Amino acid sequence: FEWVVDNRARPEFSGLGMNQIQLTAGAIGSVTRISVTVSPAFGEGSTAALAVTPSELTLLWFADTVTPKWYRGKALPVPGADITVSAVPRIILGGAALNPDALIYRWRVDSARIALAGAGKRTFRFAGSPVSDTTHQIDLTVEDIDGRIRKEGRILIENSNAPKVVLYQASPLGGPEFRTAGRFTANPGLVDIVAEPFFFPSSSVQALIYSWSADGTETGASSQNPRLLTINGNNLTNQGVSVNVIVT
Repeated sequence: FEWVVDNRARPEFSGLGMNQIQLTAGAIGSVTRISVTVSPAFGEGSTAALAVTPSELTLLWFADTVTPKWYRGKALPVPGADITVSAVPRIILGGAALNPDALIYRWRVDSARIALAGAGKRTFRFAGSPVSDTTHQIDLTVEDIDGRIRKEGRILIENSNAPKVVLYQASPLGGPEFRTAGRFTANPGLVDIVAEPFFFPSSSVQALIYSWSADGTETGASSQNPRLLTINGNNLTNQGVSVNVIVT
């Protein structure tokens, strides 16, 4: 086997039985031209050539679950919530970047048959399993219409999380004091406590029910905002009060 890379003989890769080589890919859009000549002990040989053009495919996922407006973390998937996966390809041929909307996308979920296919189908949305601790495998194949390039990507998404609610002290001007999660000191006067839901499916937000209790006794929340409970700090004992909320 006699190998040539970018018109330069590579004797370090060539020799008896050397039918495989390993190279480092260049930059996106660069072309590496490889050829090999096979010479048998008897008879005529043969030559094959290949051009390798590196490309890039990034898969990003977004869970359709709620988080507070001030929360800077990622919305996590929970059982039954919708999940959106977006493809960001970078493919350069002949010095020109291909339009991502002109590429052909073929999406698969959990190695099943193709769930979505077509030109410009860069976004794929599916419903997560209602069973907790489930991992979804998303596979994507991207090709140009002329079949000159093919790129594959895979991403694993685990819905091992569960919706939760956190209590914060709130102020009329500053909103939730997120540093006070779960425990805070009441000042004299009225004290506002706000319940912030995390990772509930977005489709359920308008139907959430907040059930409040103080020291085990049911109490009503604000009639204008069911997420808000106001207590009178002047009436608290030295032991304070235990406030609980159940979000259904």
